[in-house]
Amino acid sequence: MRVVLSAGKRGHYYLTARAFQGHGVLGRFITHTFFKQRGLRRRLFPDRVVQTRSDSDLSDGCVTSLWPIELPWQAIRPLLGRFDRLGMHVYNTLYDLASVPFVVGKGDVFHFANTYGVYSGAAAKRAGMKVVVDQQSVHPGYAIEVVEAEYRRLGMWDLGTDRPTVRRVVRELELADLILAPSRFVFEENVQRGIPAGKQRVVPLGVDTSLFRPAPRSRRRSDRFRVLFVGRVNAWKGVHDLLAAVAALDDPRLELMLVGAVAPDFRSHLARHAGRFTHVPTVAPGQLAKLYREADAFALPSLAEGSALVTYEAMASGLPSVVTRSAGSLVEHGKDGFLVPLRSPDALARALAELMDAPDLAHALGAAARERACACDVKQYGERLLAAYRDFFGES
Repeated sequence: MRVVLSAGKRGHYYLTARAFQGHGVLGRFITHTFFKQRGLRRRLFPDRVVQTRSDSDLSDGCVTSLWPIELPWQAIRPLLGRFDRLGMHVYNTLYDLASVPFVVGKGDVFHFANTYGVYSGAAAKRAGMKVVVDQQSVHPGYAIEVVEAEYRRLGMWDLGTDRPTVRRVVRELELADLILAPSRFVFEENVQRGIPAGKQRVVPLGVDTSLFRPAPRSRRRSDRFRVLFVGRVNAWKGVHDLLAAVAALDDPRLELMLVGAVAPDFRSHLARHAGRFTHVPTVAPGQLAKLYREADAFALPSLAEGSALVTYEAMASGLPSVVTRSAGSLVEHGKDGFLVPLRSPDALARALAELMDAPDLAHALGAAARERACACDVKQYGERLLAAYRDFFGES
């Protein structure tokens, strides 16, 4: 079996490519901007100028970089404002069309990240390839119901301009032979919206447990309790609820650190909470791992995810997490973190206060989180991925 993998975003897909390569089945990895060596990448494209990826573990010969599409997109995107999502749809379409020549005839299976495979997936199917959708987010029907309702309640921009992407995702799910759901949350929401359970396999993501690892407990200060959030700073991720929880606690021991770019429509809301948080716009993976190690807890009260990779990173770093069910995480309530209801700042505040006031409990939950994450490291992820292939397709 030879797999062609296509993903025009960062996410967990470099881990997927490494897993396929390690098991000898990677035929081609189609991605955005790629350099084998990090030093060359940094000299040509510093992170402050453009986002690129490097991975010395991947063979140059198996990677196709669609940089002629990616670089103009990164230059244009900051100018789009409220039309960002519509621009993303155009980018996805161009990336999808440009992928077609590198897919057909290059393998037996075409495995692509959701939103990047309407045209290339159809071309692969016509060529007799099996089509696998790596579903990166929950079914768009759920997002429409939950996220758009919350945005309207907050008086923020209507997400209706994203309807083309909604249609694209639905078409891809219909096209697929196999859908890889990253969490039970995604699987169950798919079934609720008419996608047969037999067409899906749940495969949690993989995490680099050597990069993301706990700090010695003795290194953590006792005079403060730092809560870390990682992701796009917006209402979709529930940051407004997290800020409200911190404001309700009003505890001088509590430090909230937000890591990620701020959505344009969220800037005014964020400004109302000035002084209650610190903000780090972007960090490299190694720096991010350090921020996890310096934190005491992780929070992601997201409205809708597939299975947020940052929750795996936090668990691998030995942090107790406070998340919603719709974050799609591995967290089990009371065992390695806390699950809180959607849109509930009060529940968030209670969970954070419990962790802050009971350091032994926080440590025990964090240790259990690390153990759970270690069962999802990169090597096991590849094995689970191929096990899902064998189970569904009945092949080795």
